[in-house]
Amino acid sequence: MLKRRIPVKGADRQMSIREALIRKLKEQALSGDQRAMSLQRRILDEAGVNRTEHVDPEEKKRRVLDALSRMGVTVKNDGGGNG
Repeated sequence: MLKRRIPVKGADRQMSIREALIRKLKEQALSGDQRAMSLQRRILDEAGVNRTEHVDPEEKKRRVLDALSRMGVTVKNDGGGNG
């Protein structure tokens, strides 16, 4: 249901219901609506966006390279620290 596209008022385009809800929530939070800000924080917390865990740069690099490898991308290690 959230993927269903709806028309945008005053525009000749459409967006998903999910995007429209997020935009409306953002608009209300930016206008100072405390309930909207609280809901936005809760959504981010539940999604894990606000985690403050530290990830070692080498671990992050390894994860990215592993993900690329799973996608079939060949990464050339030229010794410059970027591959």
